[in-house]
Amino acid sequence: MLQRLRMTVAQLKKHMDSRFARLNRRLAGKFRQIDARFQGVDARFESIDARFDRLTGEMNRRFDSLNDKLDSMGRRFDAKNDNYDRIVHNHEHRLEDLEAAARR
Repeated sequence: MLQRLRMTVAQLKKHMDSRFARLNRRLAGKFRQIDARFQGVDARFESIDARFDRLTGEMNRRFDSLNDKLDSMGRRFDAKNDNYDRIVHNHEHRLEDLEAAARR
């Protein structure tokens, strides 16, 4: 028959501490491998983040340029529209003068 193993609390603690120490040593090697892989991934993410920052800056500059161009075109359109309005108003005024002179 199997004999029952009896341990004191101190012996159990020592036994469990040694098992955890072995496990920690075994896992430490794996964690170093995982950390090395994550360092490579972190470096790639940093380079991608830098690229996004550059692209964001470039896009903002282009949008600002496009905004300036559209504003310029809007100002030119407004100036031309004002000029056409003035011309049409003058022609209408002349026609009204001609109609008034024809009625007399």
